[in-house]
Amino acid sequence: MQATRNNLDVAIAFTNSLEANGGTNINSAMLKGLELAKENMEREGLLPANTQPMVVFLTDGVPTSVVTFKPTIKSNIVKANQPQIPLYCIAFGRDADFKLMKEISEEADSWAKMIYEGGDAAIQLENFFAQISDPVISGLKFDHSRLYA
Repeated sequence: MQATRNNLDVAIAFTNSLEANGGTNINSAMLKGLELAKENMEREGLLPANTQPMVVFLTDGVPTSVVTFKPTIKSNIVKANQPQIPLYCIAFGRDADFKLMKEISEEADSWAKMIYEGGDAAIQLENFFAQISDPVISGLKFDHSRLYA
């Protein structure tokens, strides 16, 4: 979605209304994020033609709710992520499953970031968003097998 003042206000109000209830459903949350990204890609005129959709996923935990088996979560995400949308994951604190976040991101040719408790989270997040906000090259692949034909 475009970051208009109204959309930002709606997102902030929604986020502020959330209450933690103890479970972490990484599978459903990631699948919902991919679904929303795909819907916005398909809506004519919603995004500029040169816009790359992406999912930024934030968690402070491990999968503890509904689907908890990590290979199943990763398989579900790979199946749902067609066409391949970049999945950038942010893991907050030492209780987050950074290894899982990194594996999910790498499967989508993306990367994950750990936000450390001892550091300034705002600075760490600024660095993260600076890296993803203006990619210079996207989807570049090299075929080395053709170099010595």
